[in-house]
Amino acid sequence: MGKEYWLDPSDVKFDSKMSGFNEQKTPEEYEALKYQIRRGVQEDPILIRNGLCGDGVHRTRIAKELGRKVLAVDVDPELSDKDFILRCNKNTFASRNLSATQKAIKAYRLTTEFGYSDAEAIKNAGLPKGTKSIGYVRTIANSQMGKDLDVLHVLEQGNSITINGKVTKSIDNAKRAIKLYEEAELRAKVDESMERVRVDYNEHLTTETGKDLFWAMQKLEKLPRNLKLIELINTIYKAPKDAEGDIE
Repeated sequence: MGKEYWLDPSDVKFDSKMSGFNEQKTPEEYEALKYQIRRGVQEDPILIRNGLCGDGVHRTRIAKELGRKVLAVDVDPELSDKDFILRCNKNTFASRNLSATQKAIKAYRLTTEFGYSDAEAIKNAGLPKGTKSIGYVRTIANSQMGKDLDVLHVLEQGNSITINGKVTKSIDNAKRAIKLYEEAELRAKVDESMERVRVDYNEHLTTETGKDLFWAMQKLEKLPRNLKLIELINTIYKAPKDAEGDIE
């Protein structure tokens, strides 16, 4: 990185892809940061790449409100997005304030927005090796309910969300609630479909003896009620033919 310098906050332009990676600070967090800067000096410079700020939205805004200049530093203009996003978030990923759910969502975003593999994202986000949480996030991101309820956005902010009557802040509980809802919907559709194509089994059985056997067998567990079984029974019990060869 280059040498630190002071910059008029009104002249700062932002790289929206980088600076928009994190949620806005809460009013309490913002005021705490403002208080620290007002009493002392700005410890961490904002990061500038090719004239655009990737990290420093709140510090720039506070400097403007306090009528001060903002401390800045230029990074290598050739630095890739993949490396720059980590540079911009070195404090974010190391923070103990982020929950496992928030880290999982940010890790997932590293894979979709910055080309990280799951393993790389897990490591850089500070998640346990082998965690399945990115997969849970991906399941939610690809689900219709996840999109309709904006689940990931709500959880990334650290808020609770109600899914199918269950309140949670946990990514794995959210994924489970969505999967249970989807499975229930699928079962309902299957039941509805079966209702429409209800089979009259007696109509397919050619003998009364076969009918008695078929329905007696339905009392046995693990025995399918299907046309293959009926075909087998009809083979064993054949209806007598009349003089013209038709089954009576």
